[in-house]
Amino acid sequence: MITAIGNDHSYEDIFVDQLIDNFEPGDVLVGISASGNSMNVIKAVEYANKMNGTSIGLVGFKGGKLKEVSQICLYTPNPEKEYGPIEDLHMIIDHMMVTYLTKDEEFLSIRN
Repeated sequence: MITAIGNDHSYEDIFVDQLIDNFEPGDVLVGISASGNSMNVIKAVEYANKMNGTSIGLVGFKGGKLKEVSQICLYTPNPEKEYGPIEDLHMIIDHMMVTYLTKDEEFLSIRN
Protein backbone atom coordinates (compact mmCIF):
# COMPACT_ATOMS: atom_id res chain seq x y z
CA MET A 1 0.00 0.00 0.00
CA ILE A 2 2.70 2.47 0.98
CA THR A 3 4.64 1.95 -2.24
CA ALA A 4 1.51 2.14 -4.39
CA ILE A 5 0.21 5.30 -2.73
CA GLY A 6 3.66 6.89 -2.77
CA ASN A 7 4.02 6.09 -6.47
CA ASP A 8 0.49 7.04 -7.55
CA HIS A 9 -0.10 10.06 -5.29
CA SER A 10 2.75 11.20 -3.07
CA TYR A 11 4.80 10.01 -0.13
CA GLU A 12 3.07 12.62 2.03
CA ASP A 13 -0.24 10.77 1.50
CA ILE A 14 0.89 7.22 2.38
CA PHE A 15 -0.91 7.18 5.73
CA VAL A 16 -3.86 9.51 5.20
CA ASP A 17 -4.97 7.68 2.04
CA GLN A 18 -5.17 4.44 4.04
CA LEU A 19 -7.30 6.15 6.68
CA ILE A 20 -9.91 7.51 4.27
CA ASP A 21 -11.96 4.31 4.04
CA ASN A 22 -11.00 2.87 7.42
CA PHE A 23 -10.98 5.62 10.06
CA GLU A 24 -14.25 6.26 11.89
CA PRO A 25 -15.26 8.86 14.48
CA GLY A 26 -14.03 7.75 17.89
CA ASP A 27 -11.02 5.85 16.53
CA VAL A 28 -7.55 6.59 17.90
CA LEU A 29 -4.51 7.31 15.75
CA VAL A 30 -0.96 7.25 17.11
CA GLY A 31 1.51 9.27 15.05
CA ILE A 32 5.23 8.71 15.65
CA SER A 33 7.92 11.07 14.41
CA ALA A 34 11.18 11.86 16.22
CA SER A 35 11.38 15.31 14.61
CA GLY A 36 7.63 15.89 14.63
CA ASN A 37 7.92 17.23 11.09
CA SER A 38 7.12 14.15 8.97
CA MET A 39 4.37 15.47 6.71
CA ASN A 40 2.93 12.01 6.07
CA VAL A 41 2.35 11.58 9.81
CA ILE A 42 1.10 15.15 10.28
CA LYS A 43 -1.45 14.78 7.47
CA ALA A 44 -2.74 11.54 9.01
CA VAL A 45 -3.13 13.19 12.44
CA GLU A 46 -4.91 16.19 10.93
CA TYR A 47 -7.29 13.80 9.14
CA ALA A 48 -7.98 11.89 12.38
CA ASN A 49 -8.77 15.18 14.13
CA LYS A 50 -11.08 16.24 11.30
CA MET A 51 -12.91 12.88 11.52
CA ASN A 52 -13.60 13.36 15.28
CA GLY A 53 -11.02 10.81 16.30
CA THR A 54 -8.38 11.04 18.98
CA SER A 55 -4.81 11.75 17.92
CA ILE A 56 -1.77 10.88 19.98
CA GLY A 57 1.66 12.09 18.94
CA LEU A 58 5.00 10.64 20.01
CA VAL A 59 7.68 13.20 19.26
CA GLY A 60 11.21 14.18 20.25
CA PHE A 61 13.71 17.01 19.77
CA LYS A 62 11.63 20.23 19.68
CA GLY A 63 8.35 18.48 18.87
CA GLY A 64 7.80 19.99 15.45
CA LYS A 65 4.35 20.49 13.98
CA LEU A 66 3.14 17.09 15.22
CA LYS A 67 3.42 18.40 18.79
CA GLU A 68 1.04 21.22 17.83
CA VAL A 69 -1.58 19.19 15.92
CA SER A 70 -1.80 16.12 18.19
CA GLN A 71 -4.57 16.21 20.77
CA ILE A 72 -2.39 14.26 23.18
CA CYS A 73 1.37 14.55 22.82
CA LEU A 74 4.10 12.55 24.52
CA TYR A 75 7.09 14.80 24.01
CA THR A 76 10.68 13.73 24.67
CA PRO A 77 13.00 16.73 24.39
CA ASN A 78 16.45 15.66 23.30
CA PRO A 79 19.54 17.21 21.70
CA GLU A 80 19.44 17.33 17.89
CA LYS A 81 20.63 14.21 16.07
CA GLU A 82 20.43 11.99 19.16
CA TYR A 83 17.70 9.68 17.86
CA GLY A 84 18.53 6.68 20.05
CA PRO A 85 16.96 7.80 23.35
CA ILE A 86 13.84 9.10 21.58
CA GLU A 87 13.36 5.92 19.55
CA ASP A 88 13.99 3.77 22.64
CA LEU A 89 11.32 5.64 24.62
CA HIS A 90 8.88 5.41 21.70
CA MET A 91 9.43 1.64 21.55
CA ILE A 92 8.75 1.32 25.29
CA ILE A 93 5.50 3.26 24.86
CA ASP A 94 4.60 1.10 21.83
CA HIS A 95 5.14 -2.08 23.85
CA MET A 96 3.05 -0.72 26.72
CA MET A 97 0.17 0.10 24.36
CA VAL A 98 0.27 -3.33 22.72
CA THR A 99 0.38 -5.06 26.11
CA TYR A 100 -2.57 -3.00 27.36
CA LEU A 101 -4.63 -3.61 24.22
CA THR A 102 -3.82 -7.32 24.18
CA LYS A 103 -4.81 -7.73 27.81
CA ASP A 104 -7.99 -5.77 27.20
CA GLU A 105 -8.81 -8.04 24.25
CA GLU A 106 -8.17 -11.15 26.38
CA PHE A 107 -10.36 -9.70 29.15
CA LEU A 108 -13.20 -9.01 26.74
CA SER A 109 -13.03 -12.51 25.24
CA ILE A 110 -13.18 -14.06 28.73
CA ARG A 111 -16.22 -12.00 29.69
CA ASN A 112 -18.11 -12.96 26.53
